[in-house]
Amino acid sequence: MAQKTPNYNLNKPGYEDFGDVDTLNENFEKIDKVLAATDPTKVTTKAEPADADGVMIADSADGGKAKRLLWSSVKTALGKLFVPLTRTVNGKTLAEDVTLTGDDIAVSIADSTPISGAVKYRTNPNLLDNWYFGNPVNQRGQTEYTEDTTYTIDRWWLQYDTTLSVVDGGIKIGGKWDVQQYFENTLPNATYTLSLLYKDRTGSDPLRLIAGNRTDGDIAQTESKDASGILSVTFSTATSNKVYFGFAGSVDNSATIIAAKLELGSTQTLAHKENGVWVLNEIPDFGEQLRRCQRYLFSTRGTTNYVCAGSGYISVDGTEAIIVVPTPVSLRATPVCMVNGILHVDTSYGEGVTVNNVSLLNVGNGSVGIRMKITGSATPKSPCFMWIDINNNLLFSADL
Repeated sequence: MAQKTPNYNLNKPGYEDFGDVDTLNENFEKIDKVLAATDPTKVTTKAEPADADGVMIADSADGGKAKRLLWSSVKTALGKLFVPLTRTVNGKTLAEDVTLTGDDIAVSIADSTPISGAVKYRTNPNLLDNWYFGNPVNQRGQTEYTEDTTYTIDRWWLQYDTTLSVVDGGIKIGGKWDVQQYFENTLPNATYTLSLLYKDRTGSDPLRLIAGNRTDGDIAQTESKDASGILSVTFSTATSNKVYFGFAGSVDNSATIIAAKLELGSTQTLAHKENGVWVLNEIPDFGEQLRRCQRYLFSTRGTTNYVCAGSGYISVDGTEAIIVVPTPVSLRATPVCMVNGILHVDTSYGEGVTVNNVSLLNVGNGSVGIRMKITGSATPKSPCFMWIDINNNLLFSADL
């Protein structure tokens, strides 16, 4: 409530002892101004304080005396408690609570890709070897496999009446049955998802994707007659030790397989759709795929020139060459040696001979030893080198 200005009449009886009238009126006017300053309706408002402005405080350390504190000091103290409203985070002002998501945070200072884009499609480890068929590991070097019941591209076994060929963007399977990948041991008891990305399916039969057991039959299966797409099946078992894909029954079937995946969990992370098209979540490291396959098969090959595959010595009687061939990884088991073409041996004396009747020697991990009969003349106990002819190869197979 606003205060009323007093009307002091000093001529009234009782004021005679207060002294000079003018002095009293002056003092009363000062009191009126002080009282007016305490009236909120009479205090001038200032929209924004300046640094040199002051606020009154009671100094508790000095007996509660009234003192003036600069506004600049008040701002400094508040700035230690609160983020100034002029600050932003990724362009968002801090006038209110701010929630940051992966859309707002970059991968790094050097990479402005949002976290949401960088991890948009997660991937689980793939339990299959040689699973990306856009660039398959193919140490046997053939572009087409038609022989019944044999290994084809590394780790994949071909069934009866089935063909497999390496084509642009995948591998093409045709015929009646399927290709299979075996495991050394049965899978631990858990939930798994098996997936297959394919295109260009034709023929009478659906394309099938199956998890199974080598002796007890199928465990989980899915199939489709769609021309392209993804097959995915989830299963829980402790008995599965192979997976396979293909057809059943007719000879006119074909499909191009892009990739396959076996992973822990109940959701496939092989591929996703972008603009209605299936896209792989990841392209694997070819070197890692090759290393995993080389535990089962190692090939050393002549290409456009002769390739030196190993070194050793001529036997004491001069009838054999003992050669050690380094391997990039240790093979999973004692391999079988297969020679496709002609092997040559050169001695330190400049003697060149051909060899045949290759047999294995046990020389330990990280290399393979072979003993070969010599056709020709070689100096006994001389050092020698083994060469592979153009377009020939030497295979060491430790397949299941």
